[in-house]
Amino acid sequence: MIRLRPVREQVTMLDCIPEICLVNAHDGTSAYQLFAGLYRPLCANGLLCRLGDFALIRIPHRANVVADVVAGAIAVCGQFGHLSSRVQAMAERRLSAAEQLQLAHTAYRLRWSRSDALPPFSPARLLEARRPADDSPTLWHTFNRCQEAVLAGGIHYHSASKRLVATRRIHNIREEVRINTALWQAAEALLTPC
Repeated sequence: MIRLRPVREQVTMLDCIPEICLVNAHDGTSAYQLFAGLYRPLCANGLLCRLGDFALIRIPHRANVVADVVAGAIAVCGQFGHLSSRVQAMAERRLSAAEQLQLAHTAYRLRWSRSDALPPFSPARLLEARRPADDSPTLWHTFNRCQEAVLAGGIHYHSASKRLVATRRIHNIREEVRINTALWQAAEALLTPC
């Protein structure tokens, strides 16, 4: 994964900077994928945002790949204004305790549903703020707390043998993309409840 962001002296969308994420397999077995992303200097999180189909562009390994990647990057950049409005709306949307827990349950299932054993802690642990700046009931801050907890790991708990262990960071790019985009879409669903 290669992250491309403009050089900026200040953040532009609340507390984050827009970026383009280029994902490719080293052996050419999958198409190039371009995602809209957000980088939060506060916690060094890389968020991947998929708003419908616009923020994911696939480019096969044939024809004029370089020109297609450049054109795709320009198309993703053209959507940063829309992305900015979504981030602002998330920052303005206050969640109830039940809605925060709903997002935490979604993040918990996204992260650990594929493993043999779920960690023996409540999804509510994903809502714990790691820094005072994230301790807010808004959708934006709740999303960021859950995203950091599931991707960066570091949640301590006692195993079945009573040994203190911590959840691990996600290092697999495909898994990071899968969790990030699905969690973003879950947050989007809370932004406009039915």
